Amino acid sequence: MINAADIFDWDHLVQIGAYLERNEIRTLEDAIKVFAYAFTSLANVADQDRLLAEWIQRATHFQSRNTSEEILAALASHAHGDLELLRKFAKQYGIRLKRG
Repeated sequence: MINAADIFDWDHLVQIGAYLERNEIRTLEDAIKVFAYAFTSLANVADQDRLLAEWIQRATHFQSRNTSEEILAALASHAHGDLELLRKFAKQYGIRLKRG
């Protein structure tokens, strides 16, 4: 089982994290900043896993497999994460992705 903490560069998440009000979130990059802030504010692995799983589920809800892949790629890129680990994590939580 892959833990969310194994996927990302913690120092980078701390650097990009930002608290934004819901009405201030306009782009995927904004959502990733809010995710980074919330993720680095959590004290334990289980809560971090839950947060990442919920974030991915909301971001990919009713999206095609291709769009879900693009969302994960953007998250990995902006958050300096390992895309392959992120894909495996997402699959653990039932996210439909391309095969491979």
